[in-house]
Amino acid sequence: FHSAVTALRKLEIEDLADYLLSYLAFSKLNPDTQRLFENTRRKSEIPSYDDIVTFVKEQAKICARTNAPSKIPSMAASFKHASSRDCSSINKAKAPHSFVVQDNTTVKCGICKSAAHVACMCPTFLEVSP
Repeated sequence: FHSAVTALRKLEIEDLADYLLSYLAFSKLNPDTQRLFENTRRKSEIPSYDDIVTFVKEQAKICARTNAPSKIPSMAASFKHASSRDCSSINKAKAPHSFVVQDNTTVKCGICKSAAHVACMCPTFLEVSP
């Protein structure tokens, strides 16, 4: 574990804690919302946690404005359900909400973006290991 952390630090990511939080937040978005986030973001730099939260809040506002009036969704519901194509699922006032995350997507490496492995098994990451 120590060698993995050391290798991660050698990647010289400016704010490692923010990077990890943004990676976790992004991984909890549904695939449509992830795609929309990537399409609206044209910068090549790594998005911050605040960038992702701001995006989700904006999408929730758009969904709230384009559907029948109801309660604005909580952040947890927004992370699970926010999507430009599926706004109605956010605004169902009496719909039960489950805060259990079901991850049906393939885990992708946050370093090289390959679908074949997680970040701790990334060849790029392991090359930097002491």
